[in-house]
Amino acid sequence: ALARAGDLDAAEQLFLAMPATDVVSWTALVQIYAEAGEVTKANTVFFTTMPCRNVVSWNLLIATNAQGGYLQLAYALLFRMPQESISAWNSILASDHLSPQAASQVFVAMPKRDVTSWTSMLAVYRRSRDKTMVKQLFDEMPERNIVSWNVALSGLATDAGMAKHVFDRMPAWDCVSQNSLLAVYAQNGHLESVSSWFECITEKDSASWDIAIS
Repeated sequence: ALARAGDLDAAEQLFLAMPATDVVSWTALVQIYAEAGEVTKANTVFFTTMPCRNVVSWNLLIATNAQGGYLQLAYALLFRMPQESISAWNSILASDHLSPQAASQVFVAMPKRDVTSWTSMLAVYRRSRDKTMVKQLFDEMPERNIVSWNVALSGLATDAGMAKHVFDRMPAWDCVSQNSLLAVYAQNGHLESVSSWFECITEKDSASWDIAIS
């Protein structure tokens, strides 16, 4: 609570006052620094002070470095980690600092992949507005969930026909996917489709109304 309130000093003093510490409390301290954007402090505690580590603390540190832009260190940590962890690999793929080329190299190097890995790679191509790769990777996915469908749909936003094709293949729709299609029509200037699809959305939320109005 103190860390979330921005009082790092108080959080540190509380940790030091603990009568006993274990891997859980040390991991919590690393997370305090991670959430405050203090990547260097998180690394220092992990490598020089923390007496024991587990897969959770390793995953946390790798994700902290990846999200902080320290991609080379995050990648190096993957190979220092005693246990193989697909979550750690996925945290690097999820970094906003990763270029499509670098992400592709990480993706290919992964010893195992799950639906989160594939969806993170989809999100990389969506971020770079590469609709060709979004469509290609989506078609290659061995399995999909509602998140991957929605990422693909929003990644194809500049091509209404392609986006509608993906939408029609979805096994189930949620509010996000329905709003995504509405946004596709709006972005491409298909005003009649915006109006007709808006009427078809059974459970409209504030985003539905905002898209239709704007």
